[in-house]
Amino acid sequence: MTDFAQALEEGFSSARRASDARTEIDGVFNELDSQVLRKSEGKLSIKRGHRTSEEDFLRKIADFPALTPRPPQDYSAIIASNPKVKAGRQLVIAIWSQDKEGYPCRLTWGDQQHICEDKVALAEALADLLRDPEVASILLHLRGLEVEPNATR
Repeated sequence: MTDFAQALEEGFSSARRASDARTEIDGVFNELDSQVLRKSEGKLSIKRGHRTSEEDFLRKIADFPALTPRPPQDYSAIIASNPKVKAGRQLVIAIWSQDKEGYPCRLTWGDQQHICEDKVALAEALADLLRDPEVASILLHLRGLEVEPNATR
């Protein structure tokens, strides 16, 4: 007979591992955003977000056609913005996906795709994203946007 108690215990263990992995991934993104904000004097922020239509994706990157993968209708993305601009423009710099267990997770931009099995691989993939000249052009654009006098963080 099937051991349902054992299956339940395995499910609990899997849920704990997934929760730990998601917390770890959140920590990597928090550190990324913190360092980018500090280095840009508060003019750049990079976070994960959700987009709901391909039109939204295409409209927001119209000025930067370097990001060629077309996402599905609903998708997660890595989004850059300038928090000092009141009506902040948010630009997708990569497509993001994450397994229900946390890892693996996937970043796609331009013609690159990184599949990350752990924290080290994720951090290195995000560093590669920041090093990419086309992504850096987007970030330079956002950093240079006119700061509104009453903009607050």
